[in-house]
Amino acid sequence: MLPRSLRDIHLPSFYVNGSRLNIVSKKGYLGYIISSNDKDDFAVQKECRAVYARGNMLLRKFKICSTEVKKQLFTSYCSFFYCCALWCNFNKTSLQDLQVAYNNIFRLLMNLPYRCRVSPHFIALGMNHFSVIRRKLVHSLYQRILLSKNTLISTLVRCNHFASSRMLLENDKTPDTCNCRKKEECPLPGKCTIQNVIYEAKVTTENDYKRYIGLTAMPFKKRYSSHKSSFNNRDKSNQTELSKHIWKLKDEGTT
Repeated sequence: MLPRSLRDIHLPSFYVNGSRLNIVSKKGYLGYIISSNDKDDFAVQKECRAVYARGNMLLRKFKICSTEVKKQLFTSYCSFFYCCALWCNFNKTSLQDLQVAYNNIFRLLMNLPYRCRVSPHFIALGMNHFSVIRRKLVHSLYQRILLSKNTLISTLVRCNHFASSRMLLENDKTPDTCNCRKKEECPLPGKCTIQNVIYEAKVTTENDYKRYIGLTAMPFKKRYSSHKSSFNNRDKSNQTELSKHIWKLKDEGTT
C-alpha cells in the first residue's frame, strides 16, 4: 500500500519467494483498515456494518426481554466503536451512517416507532447517545496519552507537534459561549453556543400544561432558532414533537 505522497513515484517491484507483492489501496491491520488516501472512511463503514450485525443478533435473540435487560445488552454490544478515538479524517456522511445505524438498532430493540426521536428515550433510560459515546472515547484516549509512563509516548507528548495538535487544542481551548450581538436577547444568557445540551420547554395554556425535554448535539442557539422556525412555518410542523403540539394548539385556536 502506498501513501498519497508516494502515489506518483515509480517504485520497483518486490518479490517474496518468487511471488510479486501487489500494491493495494487498503489493508486491514489489527482490526483497523488503513487506506492509501489517509482517510478513515473504510474503518467507519466497517464499524457501521458491525453495529448492524450485532444489533440484528440482539433482535433475533432478545427482542422479548425486559427493558432493563435490553438496555444492558445494547450498552454492551452496540455502544463501543473500535478505534473511534483515532478517527480524524473522514466524510461526514460516513459518520452519519454510523449514527443512523446506532439509533435504528436502539429503536427496533426498544420497540419504538421508526420515525420517533431517540434523544428523549436515551435520557429516560439513562443511556448515552452517539455523540456522547464518541466524545468520551476521544477524551479517554487523550487522558491515557498524557498520563502514560511509556518513554516513547512521553517524548512525543513533550514535542512541539503534539502541543499544536488538534487533539490538544480541542481539549484545552476555551470556547466563546455566546456570539449574540445583543447580549440581553441571548436565548441562554451567555451560553447560547454550548453544545450537547439537554433542555426543557414548558407549554402552558388556559386548561393544559405540557413539558418537552429535548437534547441537541449542535449549538443550542441553532437548535433554538430551528424550534422558532418550526413554530412559524407549517411546512416544518412535523419537525419535532414540540412543533406538532404547538401547531395542534394553533389549529384548535387555543391560547
